[in-house]
Amino acid sequence: MRSFELVTSGPFDRIVRVDGSHAPDNGATAADCLGLLSRADIDNEHQTRLVVLDSRWFSLSGGDDGDDTATRESITAALGFGPSPGSVQWASSAVFACADTAMRAQARDLVSEWLGRERVALHPAVKADKDMLTQVQDEAQQAAKRLDDMVRLCYRHIIFLAPRSGSESSVEFLRLPKDTQSALNGSDVWEELREYREAFSPAEFDGSARR
Repeated sequence: MRSFELVTSGPFDRIVRVDGSHAPDNGATAADCLGLLSRADIDNEHQTRLVVLDSRWFSLSGGDDGDDTATRESITAALGFGPSPGSVQWASSAVFACADTAMRAQARDLVSEWLGRERVALHPAVKADKDMLTQVQDEAQQAAKRLDDMVRLCYRHIIFLAPRSGSESSVEFLRLPKDTQSALNGSDVWEELREYREAFSPAEFDGSARR
């Protein structure tokens, strides 16, 4: 998963990678996704966590571009809410980074392009021609950069607990508003949370900020 390689923690104490390998052939159900989350060691008392969700299992749609029910229901349960809430003590110090359904499809197209150019570079005829090999390797590097840029852009959604009146909280699904922001960039996520009064400076985000 390129996303797991590209994520940066920023002010977060820890990155949690929810890696499901290949998703079920018929698509992951909410129960499948919740099972994967339960095995990812998300809950932690002493650390703020940026939880990166495997885009093969989880994605959020911005409209009519896909059914994101499994993602919404499983994350809601993992944060201790919904009809079947999971057992969690420190949900409010975790933020989930999630891919956008439509942009995920674009990223997958670029994966095919990058892999194709990598395979061409391995062809004996290309390896035997120094000039051709240099050209193909340059094209592969450019394809890799386009892919990485799209993967970063693909992760546009964050999910977190938002406090309401009194001691109440609710699960907030937020799409980052700026095209320059990525949920794989911990600093971008933290900045957006500050806008929503959900985060503090690293020294301020202590036990009082946790559920």
